[in-house]
Amino acid sequence: MGEITSWDSFYGEEVTPMKDFLGNFYSAEFFEEIHTRTPKGILEVGSGTGVMTIFLSHLGYDMVSIDNNEVVLKKAQKNNKHYNGTVKFKFGDAFKIPFKNGSFDMAISQGFFEHFNNEEIKKLLDEQLRVARKSVLISVPNSYYPVLDRGDERLRPLEWWLGLFRQMCPHHKVSGFDYQFMLRRNYPFKTFYRLFRGQKVQSLIIIEKANDKKMNDQ
Repeated sequence: MGEITSWDSFYGEEVTPMKDFLGNFYSAEFFEEIHTRTPKGILEVGSGTGVMTIFLSHLGYDMVSIDNNEVVLKKAQKNNKHYNGTVKFKFGDAFKIPFKNGSFDMAISQGFFEHFNNEEIKKLLDEQLRVARKSVLISVPNSYYPVLDRGDERLRPLEWWLGLFRQMCPHHKVSGFDYQFMLRRNYPFKTFYRLFRGQKVQSLIIIEKANDKKMNDQ
């Protein structure tokens, strides 16, 4: 593994409508999965630039986003203000999310879980399942993703992620699919090359929570 880029540097570039917000259209399948579940409140874990949650706030969703990096949060809050978003960006530890059980209908993340080992993933997942009443949606780069953006990514195929999450939450329904995605740092040639080859570079894992009665019956 090469040198790992700090989160401050990784999200240091300025956000622009053409470069970043239009890239959200590559996540249309992700957004469709959110839309079909009609969540009233959504928690994003890992704010990044805030582009995705700002976009979702313009679609009418009540968005809250947490991150434990103050520099990253300030940049996301700046973008939120500049692009008239309504996201509530808050400081928070993903291993101990500062909200009560069932505070949101849904928890989402994009480009987050692949940076952790299995033990850490289990703790992170348990926290998201705790605060989400209905579902958890997890987007990760898969084995077709051509670069290590930060340097510590675990690029695994969809089947690997499905197997991991099914093992970690056997009482809940776990499904997923691959979808196209605009690569970080905007690699247009690599993006369109993967699209031409039919190699979708992102995987979406959907965890539908079983209700308490079903879990007790099991």
